[in-house]
Amino acid sequence: MVVVLAITLILAAVAAIRWANRERAAALPTLISGQPGFAAENWVDVSGSATIDDALQAAKSFVPMHAPQPGQLERCVWYRLTIAGPDTDQASTAVLGISHEFLQSADLYPVAAGRPGTALHTGAVVRWQDRAIPGNHPAFPVTLTPRQPNVFYVRVVDAVKQTQYFSLWTDRAGFAHLGRLVSAQSIGYFSLWIGLLAYNGFLYAVLRRTDYQRYLIYLLGVGALSVVASDLTTFFLPWPHWPLRGMLLTALMNFTTFSLIRFSTTFWESAERWPRLDRVLNYVAWGVLALSILTPAWLWARTAEAFEALDFGANIVVLAALPIIGIWLGLRRSPQAWLYVLAFLPTVAGLIYVLHDNVGLPEARTNGMPVLCANALELVFLALALAWRYRRITDEARQVTLEYTTRLEANVALQTRELREANELLARASRDKDRVLAIIGHDLRGPSTMLHTLADSLSDEGHPLPASEAAVLARSIKEACEAQLVLLDNLLEWGRVQTGQRRGPAEPLAVAEMVFVATGTLTHLARTKGVSLTSDIPAGLTVQAAPEGAQTIVRNLVGNALKFTPSGGSITVSAQPVNRMVEIAVRDTGVGMSSHRLAELMDGPVTSSAGTQSEKGAGIGLTLCRDLARASGGELFIHSELGRGTTVRLSLPKKD
Repeated sequence: MVVVLAITLILAAVAAIRWANRERAAALPTLISGQPGFAAENWVDVSGSATIDDALQAAKSFVPMHAPQPGQLERCVWYRLTIAGPDTDQASTAVLGISHEFLQSADLYPVAAGRPGTALHTGAVVRWQDRAIPGNHPAFPVTLTPRQPNVFYVRVVDAVKQTQYFSLWTDRAGFAHLGRLVSAQSIGYFSLWIGLLAYNGFLYAVLRRTDYQRYLIYLLGVGALSVVASDLTTFFLPWPHWPLRGMLLTALMNFTTFSLIRFSTTFWESAERWPRLDRVLNYVAWGVLALSILTPAWLWARTAEAFEALDFGANIVVLAALPIIGIWLGLRRSPQAWLYVLAFLPTVAGLIYVLHDNVGLPEARTNGMPVLCANALELVFLALALAWRYRRITDEARQVTLEYTTRLEANVALQTRELREANELLARASRDKDRVLAIIGHDLRGPSTMLHTLADSLSDEGHPLPASEAAVLARSIKEACEAQLVLLDNLLEWGRVQTGQRRGPAEPLAVAEMVFVATGTLTHLARTKGVSLTSDIPAGLTVQAAPEGAQTIVRNLVGNALKFTPSGGSITVSAQPVNRMVEIAVRDTGVGMSSHRLAELMDGPVTSSAGTQSEKGAGIGLTLCRDLARASGGELFIHSELGRGTTVRLSLPKKD
């Protein structure tokens, strides 16, 4: 879209220049001073106070008009123009124009029979509507007597330079066409300027961005400089004295260059990307602006010429350097430097066009159309580049916001998942606690009731027991106490796991020795029940685990297998390395369990089932083993089929 708009604007500018060149051909003057039939002579009035009578008396002092020479402020020059009359029988009216349209004042005296006529006035000290021909082009209406020379005296006061030539339009329509052409140029340029000012002013009011603020300041400077330089101010304000206008033009030119440098540094983001370049450019900007302090040099002829050359040269150097710096930054991959350079290409092209095709042509004001179009395109392209820069910054900010939002959403999702898991763990812990409390109430009550009954039997003094019965009761009391101790040990160990406490650090642990210690207390029970308990563990197999935790796991697994294995069955404990783990397997030929019961056991503590010989349990054995295995960096896996036995695999980290 931006490229299409830029191409459209360039084509419109080319069309406007072609139109202006075509229209200018119809507005060219009939004669230029120095051509046959139009002689021009001049006489310098050093004092600046000579009257028309003095000029007539100094007739012999007039010399052929020569090339302009540097002069003093308000130099007064008298010109004697001799124009051949028309080769007709009637007098004709014509328009006499002066090449330098910024002169301070010009007075024309027609001379007939050696006597001057009424003076006509024009110039910057005269308002448009009070000039001999209203408008911003200095010109006079003249009447040409047929078939004889017509003599006119023109007094010109010019601040710095003399008039280069005079123009004569024998057809006033051609001069009027020139005025319309110049007006069209000014209206087109300043309409575009006002549109840019309004649009970017609105954007600045909404966005409050520094780059738009500095672009507006530069735009105001360009507009003010163009208004003063184009003589439009004299439409409502005559200039009382040329140095004042020269001082204002110089100050505006310096301010415009200053504002362009400041805008450029902001547009390039040099303060963040190129701090050293930014400091240098800021020094240059303030240096150019400081030249305005020397504007009083316009008050003296010698200093005026030197100051004009110094100030104009400094501005030209700076304005030429800015696109070069833009090219350098573009080569250094500055994101918007090439857009800045492209904005100045129309200005360069316009200057080249003017220098190539328009040098030496009369009425240079219409020759400035390419420069006006180029400057207008520069302002538009800078506005487009500014809009592109804002879009790039907005896209980058949007991308940063999107990435931040994505990360934030991911973090929120992660924290939500962690919170959900924590809630689930908390709910599970609460559920397990309730189950354990119920199990404790149930499983402790049985041994306690048995102990109470046995104690009553032993304490019955009226019925003393035989020694054999007393031995049986003592053995029953011992079994009840052992069951309570196992239950309490498991409950204590489970409580430690749930609270994150570990009994001792992990250390190298020989698997065969650990299994032997863990199953030592169960060997007698297995033999008494008639169950074969064997171990098949390779020598030298070592795990990294806490000894008491590992023994508790194996003891509970073997105890559960013994509980649910009937007489004549077998239990085998084996081990083998699997990758970086050691897998300890406890296989039994017991009653097995259903998948539903297995799921209940793995979900948490449950009410204990009676063994094959009505053995009691706490219902937390497998839960304890699973939690201890995970705390040791391992895992617990169970495979069981109802009526076909159970295999429990415990994986623990292998010692490297």
